[in-house]
Amino acid sequence: MKYVEANSKTGKNVSNVINGLLMLHYDQFIEQKFPNYSFLKQSSRYFNDYQILTIQKDFINFYNKQEFCDFEIKTIKCHKLIVEIRTKQTIEDIEEILTNETIENIKLFFKWVYGIKLEISESNSICHIFEKINIQYNNQKFKNDFLNDLYNLYKDNKTKDFTIKIKNELSDESSNESSNESSNETIKVHKTILLIRSELFRNMFKSIEEKNLKSIFDYSGKSYETLKCLINYFYTDQLIFSNNDDVTLICEELEDAIEYYQLNIESNLHKRIQKYLKKIKK
Repeated sequence: MKYVEANSKTGKNVSNVINGLLMLHYDQFIEQKFPNYSFLKQSSRYFNDYQILTIQKDFINFYNKQEFCDFEIKTIKCHKLIVEIRTKQTIEDIEEILTNETIENIKLFFKWVYGIKLEISESNSICHIFEKINIQYNNQKFKNDFLNDLYNLYKDNKTKDFTIKIKNELSDESSNESSNESSNETIKVHKTILLIRSELFRNMFKSIEEKNLKSIFDYSGKSYETLKCLINYFYTDQLIFSNNDDVTLICEELEDAIEYYQLNIESNLHKRIQKYLKKIKK
């Protein structure tokens, strides 16, 4: 975009107005072309307030622990889903691209995959890898890129491999089918995201018996709307409500969910809940 320039004080005021109008039309144009744009604009304001996102901390901790890995490239373990959503490539293609890379470069590459900001010297060291996978690495917007990838994953129902069924009096635990399913009270999710964000799910899937589970009943006693909001938070680090949601009730239930699902003790969820409750009281 080409900005208007002016030297005089009056000229600067005029140019500010013109530039504002240009940005307004630019935003409208981009929102039509990219549905995620308004979501990311809202997110970017949040990014400016926090140096590192809670979701990044969870991803980094998950990667460092090297648990539940399902792929390995030159002795470096990783998670297929995360690599593929970040690179827009199949894991096999990434393996081929990294075949001739040093261990150091592969480690740097996976730092980026798991949401760790690279130093300029580090990104320069693997810029050729980014070129091969058609990724334009930018230190200024790497958080937006990271969250945008996870938001796209959230919308990708085809690859979701796990179902949470809302437990209530009508649910039949012994049956593969639940009456909830007919009322859409089931939530599809990626198992990997549950493992990254919740200690409860990590402990559950560590047992051999639970590894091949495709669905579970939720016994937290939380409503479908609350669990849906929580899963959304797992992917986006943000609270997003529907127009008909009882926001107060959901926020109260989310407070309990922090302990029940054993979320990161540094989670920003509590702060965001309090922020919404203050808005409601006003």
